[in-house]
Amino acid sequence: MKQKVACIIPAAGWGSLCPVRSTSKVLEDTEGELMICRIVRTVKEANFAETIVVVIGPDDQYGPQIREALMHAGHTDLKFVVQPERKGAANAVELALSALNGEEHVLVTFGDMPLWRASTFRDLVLAHLGRRGKLRDLIQVYLTRQGVSVSMVTLKLKPGHRTERYGRIVRDEHGHILAALEPNELAGVDLGKAKTVNPSLYVFERKWLQDKLALIPPVDKGDGFHPEYHLPKLLPIAHDQGAYVLERPLKDPSEALGVNKSCELEEVQQALRERNGN
Repeated sequence: MKQKVACIIPAAGWGSLCPVRSTSKVLEDTEGELMICRIVRTVKEANFAETIVVVIGPDDQYGPQIREALMHAGHTDLKFVVQPERKGAANAVELALSALNGEEHVLVTFGDMPLWRASTFRDLVLAHLGRRGKLRDLIQVYLTRQGVSVSMVTLKLKPGHRTERYGRIVRDEHGHILAALEPNELAGVDLGKAKTVNPSLYVFERKWLQDKLALIPPVDKGDGFHPEYHLPKLLPIAHDQGAYVLERPLKDPSEALGVNKSCELEEVQQALRERNGN
């Protein structure tokens, strides 16, 4: 696996949990370890060929803070790529691709989602490479020869759990993934049939990803910043062009928790305490 797969971590650090604080949310403490350091450590446990962290430009304090924190924690072998403008995760990934070596596949995870296990990363990668998974997926990998274009984790909808607000997976008549729609995009969708959500953990075939990123439509969030480019928009592109999207169900919903608010940070900390038996 190590020779074929790299990891990209969009951790640009645009967001803070408090508007009056000058610290990126990925530098918040998570039970004794900074959030970004926790996710980088987990990535390293999964043993990727190389890891690239995407941060914001040198003129903003968050980028240098993130880089310094990681170096201080001993993560001196990382590559850093600067995202000069706020244009979304797909733009961050596109910038990072040019800094990779010869890896054929990339796993994308996010700096504000610190609860993934290394075993989950490895399981998704091995399924993507055709070394683990359902028979139909293994057959698909064999038939395509070059492997699967997109692999992703999905999570069965659990009413009342915070991940219920994540993007809903929409499927075609054959049960294949058609799209992942955010709550504001769900008008007219039969939610009774959208029984899984998208926790935003992907593995992409690198060449396919490089070719398709330019096809992602921009999303204007109406916040005064540039339109953004979002990775879930690759799913309908893959479906429409006949690329196979492999999914791996996630058993532990706590792994999919991310942090955008102070209450969500508390939720992540509680999940870590429970995981550690405290």
